[in-house]
Amino acid sequence: MKSVDLSSIENLEKSVKDMVLGETLSEIAKYVPDEEKAEHLMSSLKHKGSIGNIVEEALGIATNSAQRPDFEDLGVELKVTPVEKGIKAWKAGERLVITMISYMPVDNEIDGRPKKFEETHLAEKLKCILLCVYLRPSNHKSIDQGAYRFEKVTLFTPPEEDMPVIRKDWADIMRLVYEGRADELSESMTEYLGACTKGSSGQMKKQGYPPYKEAKPRAFCLKNSYMTYLQNNYIMQDKDTYVRAEKLGVDFESVAIGRMNRYVGKYDFEIAQELDVALLKSKNFHSGLSFAMMGVRSNNCEEFLKANIVMKTLRFESNGKLRESISLPVSDFLSVLNEDSFDESALCNYFESTRFLLSIWKKESLDGKEVCRFIGASFWGMSGTDIYGPLRKCWEIAKNKLTHGVKLVPVENANGGVEITNDLPKKSEPESIAHVRPHAPKAYHIINGKVYANSYDSSRKNAFMLPNGDWMTKQSFWLNHDYMSDVVYKLGISIS
Repeated sequence: MKSVDLSSIENLEKSVKDMVLGETLSEIAKYVPDEEKAEHLMSSLKHKGSIGNIVEEALGIATNSAQRPDFEDLGVELKVTPVEKGIKAWKAGERLVITMISYMPVDNEIDGRPKKFEETHLAEKLKCILLCVYLRPSNHKSIDQGAYRFEKVTLFTPPEEDMPVIRKDWADIMRLVYEGRADELSESMTEYLGACTKGSSGQMKKQGYPPYKEAKPRAFCLKNSYMTYLQNNYIMQDKDTYVRAEKLGVDFESVAIGRMNRYVGKYDFEIAQELDVALLKSKNFHSGLSFAMMGVRSNNCEEFLKANIVMKTLRFESNGKLRESISLPVSDFLSVLNEDSFDESALCNYFESTRFLLSIWKKESLDGKEVCRFIGASFWGMSGTDIYGPLRKCWEIAKNKLTHGVKLVPVENANGGVEITNDLPKKSEPESIAHVRPHAPKAYHIINGKVYANSYDSSRKNAFMLPNGDWMTKQSFWLNHDYMSDVVYKLGISIS
């Protein structure tokens, strides 16, 4: 009798491949220890989820509805999904259901505040999925399901470039849950991550938020259209989306800095060529190149995960000035309204718990082209003096403005257009180290019922609604560029 190897994620993947890959469902059912249960499951294949139940039982996973990952100690979720072969491309057989959506505060809140995406069961399960894909004929309703054959077994997580959309979809779904409007949810409301119905027809669940209406049970799912895209571009093409954790060693900070600082003085294109990294004009290029300089592929490095280390890339201008402010991942700026104190805020928690690896570059002109030269790297954490001094003040001003009303004023600019000013914290505040500014691709406001947009395709998806009913372009906290320049100077790194 074959069994799964739980000593590591990689060994788990290998052992499941040995058991499942190339096998039919009938052959896999022979691995179910309880023969009577196996026969019952095989006779119930018309019931939804029965194929997944057989694979779970064969791998030693008891069928349950727990929110934890199936292989809990490894943090791996097992998912079984069909794919169909079209004339020109693959087609996902169905959406991929991840986990149930709870309508209850006890599941959605921590210490009275809404959970952040990273704190949810959804995020936990999306981190690492062991995906078992079986081939289903297009005329599958007339085919013996026991003959379905498994074509792929792979570790999977949504591609990093898709996560901002998935996070937004999650926030849009949860906004209705928090407002007691889960009965208004539909899978069509979002892009990649959907809220699909679950349970029998007519089944309803009570919502735990006023006005406490009933709503259909729903689950988070990766939508069928998105799964079709993933099947064609990643899964069936054997293109990895799951980045395996890598190790730098016990003295990982010294190792990381030592590896990176070997490249001090070199230009980005020289380093990219040496490390065989594609030279791209993307916003995240220098971040990816910095990881390659360390010898890892992303911040999914074991030591970075354990120590909550985040890479931040700083690009100084040729005159030695830093012009770019640093955006902060406080995903829902309006959550400030629900935070009782700065000490319990997402902004405070982020800087209290996060250590940064600063990768520092300087823009220069070479043969008439703009390039970047690597200056150096250093670890840094914000001091308590800065956290509970000027950072706290920025948060307090923002909360006060949001609570009592943000002042939005339309102002005509030099080009004859209209810009909207506001009175949220600015870089110009005395002793300021942070400020609030837009964090959306398009500007969009509704003030007293009148729409102000800087582009024909701008819409409410680029904005949030203020307590008074006006709409404002999405905002975020940012660290001031002059503050970060001072940080680099105090670290002893010369921008020359």
